[in-house]
Amino acid sequence: MIPPLYPQTAQALGLLRIWVFGLWLLHVLLDPLTELAEFPSDMYHAPGLVGWLPEALQASLLSHGGLLATKALLIVLLGSATLGVLTRPCALAGSILLVYYQGLVRGFGHVNHGEMTLIYAAFLLALVPCGDALALRPSRTERRPGAYSSAFLLIALALCFTYFLVGLNRILHHADVFGDGAMSFWMQLAAYRDSADSPALGRYMNHSAALRALVQTGFYFVQALELLAPLCLFSRRFRWVFVVGMGSFHLLTALTMNIFFWTNVALGVIFFDLDRLAERIGTARLH
Repeated sequence: MIPPLYPQTAQALGLLRIWVFGLWLLHVLLDPLTELAEFPSDMYHAPGLVGWLPEALQASLLSHGGLLATKALLIVLLGSATLGVLTRPCALAGSILLVYYQGLVRGFGHVNHGEMTLIYAAFLLALVPCGDALALRPSRTERRPGAYSSAFLLIALALCFTYFLVGLNRILHHADVFGDGAMSFWMQLAAYRDSADSPALGRYMNHSAALRALVQTGFYFVQALELLAPLCLFSRRFRWVFVVGMGSFHLLTALTMNIFFWTNVALGVIFFDLDRLAERIGTARLH
């Protein structure tokens, strides 16, 4: 019997809920958010809807007390979603607050897309019955067949098309990056920008022809993987190629450019057999 493409059980979805909201909880706990209060207010450029708020309210939210309250509320909501207490309301409220939290952080610097896939995953989990199992207060509602696998499909869809659209955008609007020397330039620029935090191996691009050739070849391979990412939705075999290839790519960009899309790597778990893992955890608990 051919195993299904996506996990089918409430226990597997519960594992994914714990993974996604647990990662966000750990991220928020370790983030020194209140230090933003020490920055000059004129450095802050509120992105999105936050910019529509009255200036006095924005100033209050950026104070030490306002930032501490934001962090505390996030910890409560994300912790509840992780543990499975009022799971769906807390997951939805926590996801909305995550958007605001990310806007606060990005308002003081570069607005990137590094954490967006994990935010998508949090929102999608909030809209499905992710609290039916592995929760302190599990739901007792009867579910139709496919209710749990559909959540994995939606998150896989979001992740795959995040890669696909990035690759397509590069071809349509930034084709110059495929030219000789373009990648070397960008890698060295990123490596020197914040070289104290990592090996920043991109600094050595000019000193090794072999490294330049390897990077250029790898870049074409990654570009192909990005464009083929939607195949993960249908092909179990291609998933292994994709996860290993993109995982290696993200590790190498961390080592060479100080850029690590940890959320994308973390969401690679959706392509594995979480039903079997959940079954093993359940068996271990019984013993």
